[in-house]
Amino acid sequence: MQDFLLDFSINTFEALVVYLLIMAVFRFPMRRHLPFAILASAVMAQTSYLMRMVFHLDSYTPILILLWLIVFIWLLFRVHPFYSFLMSVSGYLGYVVIQCVVLIGLQIWIPIEDILTPLLHLKLMQLLCSVITLAIAIWLNQKRLGFIFVPDDVRVKVKLTGLNLILFCISVAGSLIITGVVHNVVKRGYVTTAVGAGCLLTILIILNFAYKKEMGA
Repeated sequence: MQDFLLDFSINTFEALVVYLLIMAVFRFPMRRHLPFAILASAVMAQTSYLMRMVFHLDSYTPILILLWLIVFIWLLFRVHPFYSFLMSVSGYLGYVVIQCVVLIGLQIWIPIEDILTPLLHLKLMQLLCSVITLAIAIWLNQKRLGFIFVPDDVRVKVKLTGLNLILFCISVAGSLIITGVVHNVVKRGYVTTAVGAGCLLTILIILNFAYKKEMGA
């Protein structure tokens, strides 16, 4: 029971700060969407616990969590599925980059085995990453830095041409990184600079084309 409460509470907070990061990057009002984000985060945390601890389907957890992100942003935030996909991948990748940076930094003083085990150490690492992400989200929100090209309307028409097609293809690549490479890194118990650099490069490419779309909006 203690493990469940620890895992569920930290994972809920972790998912919530990812939503806050997404809202900050895409300039969505946090207060209006906060109740929906809390509800979605609790569902995602419960799903993560069941997949990892009960059904032992760790390899499917990242893709399921990503799908939950996409569905919740689509249905609860009332965003077109295309933009929901873009926002979810961007936010998830951004958080993965933060995790990689923190893990690589911690390994200067602490062996990776001691960071990832036991469960308490892993959750403390997640909490640290979440607090850093929350601070970044709050800073972005206060400075009003972000994109405003995402319409707050699920009925908007989106054509997969030009920048939209490029953003879609990069988002697909980003989702493959999230569901594949990230799982293998965690499963094997190590983090390399190459993985962090790959995630960072992908998110920078997304942000670059998102900026171009912002300027052309």
